[in-house]
Amino acid sequence: MLSLSYKPNTYQTADNLLPTGNSLYQSRPGFSQVVEGNIQRAVSWETTCLLELYGGLYIWDRGILEKLGKNASLQLSASPFMALKTLSNREKRLYVGNGETLFYIRRETIDDGTTVKHFLIHTFENELTDKDNKSYKLPQADIVATWHNRLWAADGTNIIYHCTNDKPNHWDPINAIAIQGGSQSTVTGLFPLGDRLIISTPASLWQITGNSPYNWQVNQVVYGHGAINTEAGTTDGHRFYYMDGQGIYELGRMESVSDPIKKLFETPDSTASLQLDSKGIYLYALINRRLMVYNTHAQYWGEIKPSNPDDTFKGIIIIGGNMAVYGDNGLWLESSDYAPDCLLNGEEQPVSSKLRSWSIQPNEYGSAALNRIYINVEGGYQGTADYRVYKNRQSAPIAEDRFSTWLFIPQELPINKEEILYREGSEQHFIEIPLNISAKTFEHEVEAKGFIKFHGFDPRYQFTERIDKA
Repeated sequence: MLSLSYKPNTYQTADNLLPTGNSLYQSRPGFSQVVEGNIQRAVSWETTCLLELYGGLYIWDRGILEKLGKNASLQLSASPFMALKTLSNREKRLYVGNGETLFYIRRETIDDGTTVKHFLIHTFENELTDKDNKSYKLPQADIVATWHNRLWAADGTNIIYHCTNDKPNHWDPINAIAIQGGSQSTVTGLFPLGDRLIISTPASLWQITGNSPYNWQVNQVVYGHGAINTEAGTTDGHRFYYMDGQGIYELGRMESVSDPIKKLFETPDSTASLQLDSKGIYLYALINRRLMVYNTHAQYWGEIKPSNPDDTFKGIIIIGGNMAVYGDNGLWLESSDYAPDCLLNGEEQPVSSKLRSWSIQPNEYGSAALNRIYINVEGGYQGTADYRVYKNRQSAPIAEDRFSTWLFIPQELPINKEEILYREGSEQHFIEIPLNISAKTFEHEVEAKGFIKFHGFDPRYQFTERIDKA
């Protein structure tokens, strides 16, 4: 298991490795770059993605990047809504809050002979008017969510608002709810969770239950922990994970799930974010630009690294059921387990993963001999790995060896006379590496290119028992 602070029988490094549970670790799937450029924020909408790029709003839809007629703002939050247009006729919309107002995006193809647009931005006024027939102001929404057939919004205060049932453009000022305990606190997130809406503040969680303004019930469910921003909470519809400045928690459990990576919380990060994958197995946590991954079933951690060490992650989203990351080098979409990282220009690079143990001292009284190590791995065709052993974190390797992670050539899939593909797959086998070295402490490391599963390590030490002088 990965631990960022020293703990016996754990690993200090698990780069680009997913904690799988049934085997120790597995290399992450390859990423495909689908958008270039420095992306500040992104919001997913089914198979599409709304982006802040080059100071403007763009939408990416299955390979097509289209600029929308609106500049980026300080905030970006969005929620899908099936809006009723006419009787039994609904339209898919994405309602967006930018900290100033609300607007929505819908699909519509327009060809003016020069350009073709597939998405349009619609601004609107509140359908509810006062006695002078003037529209009431819309919420200055910086957070939006959909729950119980209503659009909900927060505006940077302790007040949340909701529209009239099934009317996302109709906002009655009386439909406002104050979230306040002993002291007023800013709402940082709105998270639909089945039959309740979870509301976060920096140091508490609240819930709304009921099905209409006539029976809304507001209750505090967590005191002392909350979510630091609207991206610091995530749900799969059954469980809710949230993150504050102290750690990551699952609603209903008292203890933090982030104890092995608590070192990351020593430096405050107001932009940290969480994202559950579409199957609810992996929880991704972006903290101080480090992307950690937690297996919610096996309950241990790994870490995801960008293909280029100089790139920076800024966020995690789910697009069409696949995990995606974005940052200063564009938007990257997860592909298959055996795929390499692939740039938009077609350049490929195999996924590089590394597993390194914390320091091991087999003999508490002195040196020990490391005669050999057995490594149990499962790799793809033509995969290689390098084993190294160190005395400590500062030393150069005292022994190293390169080995293949595969045994047999997989089934061929002929494409043409010049090109042959091989069926994806992996095979497990044991590698014995003779070493015959000695030291007081040892740190073991395996670095691999391409797909690999680490099932286990078995170093064989020898040392004599201590003999006390008379």
